[in-house]
Amino acid sequence: MKNNISRLGLVLFLIAVMLLAVSFSASAQTAIEDTRNSVIRIIVFESATGAYLGAGSGFVIGDEEPFEFVATCAHVVDFSDMGLGQGDIDIFVWRSRDDTIEATIHVFLGNADIALLRLDPQHLLHGYEPLELARREMVSIGDPVYAVGFPAAADWVLGDFPAAYPEDATVTGGIIGKFTTFMGAAFHQMDATVSWGNSGGPLVNEHGQVIGVVSRGAVLEGIYGAVQIDYLTDVLVARGIDFKPAFDVADDPEIPRAIDEVNFMAMPPSVESGEELNLQARVTNHGDEQRDLIVSFFVNDALIAQETAFQVEPGQNETVSTPWSTDAAGDYQLRVTSGDASSEHALVVESAGLLPAGIDPLIIGLGAAALILILLAIVLVMRSRKPAPAAAPAAPTPSPQQATVASGPVTRTKPEGFPGAPPGVTQARRQVPRPVIKGISGYFASQTLELVENQLIIGRDPRMAQLVYPQQREEISRKHVTIRFDEKTHKFNLTDSSSNGTFLSSNQKLEPGEAYYLNSGDRFYLAEPNEVFEVKVES
Repeated sequence: MKNNISRLGLVLFLIAVMLLAVSFSASAQTAIEDTRNSVIRIIVFESATGAYLGAGSGFVIGDEEPFEFVATCAHVVDFSDMGLGQGDIDIFVWRSRDDTIEATIHVFLGNADIALLRLDPQHLLHGYEPLELARREMVSIGDPVYAVGFPAAADWVLGDFPAAYPEDATVTGGIIGKFTTFMGAAFHQMDATVSWGNSGGPLVNEHGQVIGVVSRGAVLEGIYGAVQIDYLTDVLVARGIDFKPAFDVADDPEIPRAIDEVNFMAMPPSVESGEELNLQARVTNHGDEQRDLIVSFFVNDALIAQETAFQVEPGQNETVSTPWSTDAAGDYQLRVTSGDASSEHALVVESAGLLPAGIDPLIIGLGAAALILILLAIVLVMRSRKPAPAAAPAAPTPSPQQATVASGPVTRTKPEGFPGAPPGVTQARRQVPRPVIKGISGYFASQTLELVENQLIIGRDPRMAQLVYPQQREEISRKHVTIRFDEKTHKFNLTDSSSNGTFLSSNQKLEPGEAYYLNSGDRFYLAEPNEVFEVKVES
């Protein structure tokens, strides 16, 4: 009789465990599905022309609704490489062509690839639920994670953007593979598949808590990344912006305190304009526990970068750095801070190629004028020797091996019906191309590498390049070459910025700073003929 009772108790216990497991699984699934109620699409247009610039995802920030802030990636709203500042672009939270809300950049962390947008208080959205924000200490290798956002779908139509209501959001799952640093920022490396439209969306754990901001597509096959959420939570705390923490903010050891020491290292008193500097600072933990120390670099009171010294032991110091280019001559005031600690350095930037003493500027001016007249005369003579062009069909697509200089960026118009948009044009549906480069020989032989946001930089400096060579490979420059893909023409272009050169398969060397067309299937090499890559468009 006792045995029967024991067996019955064991059966009931197992049934209870199974019911709890099923209940927990269902609860976790519901939490993941509910994260879609926090995600939005962001679309950016050029203010002057209405041209479409780019799109991404974001998620709402706050502790209740209606919300006022949206977190996304810095690169989703940054078009400074096209000469466009914040006043030159229009940023919209996009639900559909008939339901958009304008936003502005409130906080911009370029190196951490995080931006905080602010919505017009007169047009706040309702029905969106802010997610809890976690911390780095709450994440472990092997944890299941989910990327939530609005990826570029196969049926994307140029000039028309699909609806982006919560039920339209996509959830992809994976696990945390490692913690890594990419271009100076701390990342969760994962295998949850994302595309460029996911940029700025949340990476959540199985409880629906945000642990990262999806920032990078695959640099190597099957490898994706999300910048760790700590950069965002620290900014929110420092600026007094309310959010829903998944941790005790009062006990958070990573919020900056006045127990740091920070100083510039090895800074020259003067440099020439155009020179690229590596701003270095040493930060010391004077607290009584291991901490991550956040270091901010300022130039003339403008924040240019934030770097983190990870897991610094009490009484120990770490060195952090960031690149900075001296564009113009003048007196610069550099400042570096960590917590309440601060250090300053005065830097004089002199014009490159200053005239030696005793040379009359008037003589130089007359010489320059004479040189201009000579060059003008040469141009006129050369033009007079050219035969008149005969009428001919449209010129064929230039061959990359003839080193045709690429044109400017391709733009697309706003969809018809959008405020200020030009008349719409019906366009055919097409598959979204997958631009990749393949290692043919050399260090990356047999590897396929996907362009991140239609761009990939190769070099030795992990802060500048996505595809990074070992430091001992000195024939490869810190930033060697940039590969971009034009979605409209399906062509690649290469821009060299190296010391030892980038070469087409015809052995023609690229002129630094100029972009050259390549078709799918064309090859190029870096510095030496054994470092060969092939560009390819895959469906």
